[in-house]
Amino acid sequence: MKNNIIWFISDKSNKMNLSDIDLIVIKDTDKSTKKIEEVVKVAKPTIGTDIIVYTPKEIEEMKESMFYVEEILKKGKVIYERSKTMA
Repeated sequence: MKNNIIWFISDKSNKMNLSDIDLIVIKDTDKSTKKIEEVVKVAKPTIGTDIIVYTPKEIEEMKESMFYVEEILKKGKVIYERSKTMA
């Protein structure tokens, strides 16, 4: 899983909350301290947005230890996926 953006509902009741957006960005990068700043600079959100940025390696490592990551990957909606030809 490389270079994806996944939209998910963080509310436990699973009701759509249109007051903010929850995104996980999976991005190949070696700039660990600048990951979120890079994404916010490009996305320029105009409403409340929770953005979590992980590398593909971090996602794989967390799948086994953090139940919510697997849940987000199963139930979240992929809104961007970089094609292999673009990589």
